[in-house]
Amino acid sequence: MSKKKIFFYSIFSIFFIFFLFEFASRSIVSVLAKNSDIFKYGFNKNIDLQIRKLSTLDFEVINNEVFDVKKIDTVENNSEKELIWAFGGSTSDIACRKENKTSWPKELENKAFTVKNYGKSGTNSDFALNSLISNINNGDRSDIILWANYVNETDVISLGFKRNPELSAKIKSNVNINRSLYFLKSLSKSIKNYSIFFFLLDDISLRVMYRLNLTEIFFAKDRELTINDYEVSAQNYYLNTIKAIELANKIDARFYIVTLFAKADLKNKDEESIENLSVKRKVFFKVIQKILDQNEKANWINLKEYQANEDLSIDKMFCDNIHFTTKGNQTVANILYKYLN
Repeated sequence: MSKKKIFFYSIFSIFFIFFLFEFASRSIVSVLAKNSDIFKYGFNKNIDLQIRKLSTLDFEVINNEVFDVKKIDTVENNSEKELIWAFGGSTSDIACRKENKTSWPKELENKAFTVKNYGKSGTNSDFALNSLISNINNGDRSDIILWANYVNETDVISLGFKRNPELSAKIKSNVNINRSLYFLKSLSKSIKNYSIFFFLLDDISLRVMYRLNLTEIFFAKDRELTINDYEVSAQNYYLNTIKAIELANKIDARFYIVTLFAKADLKNKDEESIENLSVKRKVFFKVIQKILDQNEKANWINLKEYQANEDLSIDKMFCDNIHFTTKGNQTVANILYKYLN
C-alpha cells in the first residue's frame, strides 16, 4: 500500500472513530436527559447542553426555541400543596456539609409547599435559566419560582458569559494572557459548540484540573473587580432574569427574586465586608429595581434588609460568611414561608 493511501486511510479512520464517539455521546445524553433535541446540537443554535452533575450523569438539554412560543400550555397542579422551583448557587444548595445536611428549599418543603431545588454550588443565573428552560421543555410546570441568584453573578468576569456572550466585549480587561493558550481556549470553545463528545471531554478535563489545582496555568488569575465588571455582570443577570420572568408568565407561575442575607447583613459589624459588598449591592439592587419596574408580576424578597431579632443566634446560622447551617436554613425557610403566605 502506498504512503498516500495509508495517509488517506488513517484520516478516514480518525474521522470514522470520532463519528462513532460523537454519535454514541449524543445517544447516551438523549437517553439520560430524555430529550432527542441533543441530536440537533451544533446544527440548531437554539439547542444547548448543560451538566448538572456528572457523577450521576444528570444532563439538561436546553431548547431556546421555547422563547418563540407565544403561549405554553399550563398543567393544573392537583396537589393540595403549591409547587415551588428554587434556583440559586451554593447558598441555596446544601452547604456546610460537615455540620449540615439540609438547605432552605428543603426546609421550606417541610411546611406547606412541595419544593424542587435546582440550586447548585458555584453556579449563577446562566445555569439557573438553562435549568428553567430544560424543565419547561420537558413539559414540567411550577406554581412559584424563587430566583435566589446573587452571590456568584460576578463569576462571568473570569469564567465567561455562557448565555450572553456579546457582553464579553464590554469587559475592560487588564490581564495579560498567553497568546498560545488563548488560541487553544478559543479553538476548544469553537469545537465544543459543535461536538457533544468534545463537550464532555472538555468538562471532564476541567474537573481534573480543578482537582489537581492546575487552573492557574490555563486561566487568568483573579483580579480585583471594577465598577465596570459589576455593571456588566449585572447586565448579564438582568438579561437572564427578564427571560426567566417571561417563561414564568407563560406557565402562570408567580416569580420572586430572592436576595439572601449574609452574616454581615445581620450583624452589621464587619465593616470591611460591608464596604466590599457596597459597590456590588448598589449596582445589582439598581438592576433588580429596574426589573421590577418593567414587570408588575415580579416580586422581590430582599432578606438583606431583614432586621434580625435579638434572640436570633446569628453565629450559629452560618458556617462562614454566607453559607447556612441547619439553623440558618430553617430561619430562611421560616421567613420565606411568611412572605409567600
